[in-house]
Amino acid sequence: MYKNGYTLIELIVAITIVLIISGSIIAFVNVGGNEYSQRRSAQMLALSLRELQSMSLSPKKHDNSYPICFYGLKIDTTKTFITYYAYDTNLTNPCSSSDFRYNSPVLNFVVIKRMRLEPRIVFLNQGNDVVFVPPDASVYFNGLKLTYGNSQIVARVSSVQNTVLGSIDVYINSLGNVYFK
Repeated sequence: MYKNGYTLIELIVAITIVLIISGSIIAFVNVGGNEYSQRRSAQMLALSLRELQSMSLSPKKHDNSYPICFYGLKIDTTKTFITYYAYDTNLTNPCSSSDFRYNSPVLNFVVIKRMRLEPRIVFLNQGNDVVFVPPDASVYFNGLKLTYGNSQIVARVSSVQNTVLGSIDVYINSLGNVYFK
């Protein structure tokens, strides 16, 4: 005897196969979205570093009277970084006592912008400080001048949801070249 239609077991097996396939596709798309967000966040950080370097090559004065000692980027929290500049009100010997770090007690600081990373993306290291000193944009990392041929990891950008992706490291070298791997 022939029957028309499908049995309940055949329907359950077919629905299960469709759910497994669609679940794996959604997971794959989500991983790709996180990787894209990581790369975009690393590019945003690299662009900010390049902007600061450019500013330090054409130094200006704060309020047209106080010399700007340096431009910098500080990784503030796991989700934010700030760009800033420091100036000195001591006009007789400006910028002489600087330690080339954010919140030096001797200098005055102005925050240029505060940037927030995309959702699900974090910095795995915080507290790093990169400074460009005019007029030749010398690079200082956490208060120490980078020597020729030396590179430092400015930030490690990672996804909070998926550790399989790994992280993207943003580097800077002594010449001010910014790149990431």
